[in-house]
Amino acid sequence: MNEIFNKAYVSLSQMQALYSKILQQNTAPTLQKFCQYTTVAGLDGMLKSGSLWATNIKFLNDSSEYELGRQYILRSINERIENEEGNATLLYIQKTIEQTFENTANHTEELTAFTVSFCGNNDLLSQWIAYAKESGICIEFDFNSADYSALYKVDDKVYEPYYFERMFPSPVIYLADENNCCETSREQQKAYDNLFQNLYDHLSSDYNNDCPRVRLTNYAIIRAIACFIKNVGFRAEDESRLLVFPISNCTSSACKSTPIHFRLSDRNVFRPYVEIYCGRKICDDDVVPHFTGLPVKSITVGPGGNQDAVFQSIIFRIENGMDYETKLAKIEGDTVQKEYYTQFWDEMKNNGETSNIEKKQLLQLEEEFKSDFTGFVTDIKNQPIFIKYQRECYFSERRNIIIRKSKIPYIY
Repeated sequence: MNEIFNKAYVSLSQMQALYSKILQQNTAPTLQKFCQYTTVAGLDGMLKSGSLWATNIKFLNDSSEYELGRQYILRSINERIENEEGNATLLYIQKTIEQTFENTANHTEELTAFTVSFCGNNDLLSQWIAYAKESGICIEFDFNSADYSALYKVDDKVYEPYYFERMFPSPVIYLADENNCCETSREQQKAYDNLFQNLYDHLSSDYNNDCPRVRLTNYAIIRAIACFIKNVGFRAEDESRLLVFPISNCTSSACKSTPIHFRLSDRNVFRPYVEIYCGRKICDDDVVPHFTGLPVKSITVGPGGNQDAVFQSIIFRIENGMDYETKLAKIEGDTVQKEYYTQFWDEMKNNGETSNIEKKQLLQLEEEFKSDFTGFVTDIKNQPIFIKYQRECYFSERRNIIIRKSKIPYIY
């Protein structure tokens, strides 16, 4: 397979475009949050390196990852064949799908799929407990404001290895297996049916085309689809995934293998991962994207006995630190700033602890908030109600990042 892979690596751009289309991720979901829960040490690592870790799909926390997707795809094609016996196109698609999973069942071809997982909620108790611990961190990224691409680093140089991978995640589909007490929702079932139909239409178009590049591309697409199916028991996470296919064990002189690293889990398992960097093309003449750093939109400090100390230290680090200056991409425009002040406005108006004097101050500024946002920002900064708010939620104008405390009480 490596020989085919080395000959066919130039088709990876086609594969990327195809599975992006099949997953319907040509336009970013503007309302979706992309959040990662981690420890303060994890945040420190991101600030220093400017990278995300994409983990091998077979070594995630959920042991059924990829397997559930494999089962659903095989079941779907077999059900179609039962209803349309003798259909040559269907038999070709069934053979392609079965060969895909036969190649991955007894070998390591699925190890070429690596994923970064994001939660759709930036203040979820189960995620704080599982990943961030006490006074941990939730980092929210903005992959919507610019067309970012995924880059790799080889020999201390960040580069894009011959193909373009879009740097924004796609939502996973939550489906039930035979052990679930919960059923698949109609919305999720429809999403899966559409996904499989898109896959079916694509494979039909390649009927009887046995070109190695086409075969490799189709194998990768089918594996990619399997990676986006997850057990319905994890529905509360509202997960999205960034899926990448790094080039590994490449023997061609025309390409470089992406370094695969390993970290030891708390269960003594070596977890393979690749470092993903963020880049974008600055102008139309750029051949490859430039390294930009991670587009961090907000940092939330989780529940904990020393939450305020962590909160204040992160503010100081963001405002005064120098070692990560090129490792964060400052989000362009005033979108984040407007979100911050709109959140302040809504929370203060609806907060039962806001005094009558403070509410009166807000009413006096209401018209300005609606008609002159810049003037409102200037006038509100010295108001006591805003100064008090900044003790819980702070906006860094220098980096265009919101830093806030979790609203979940410290009970664990």
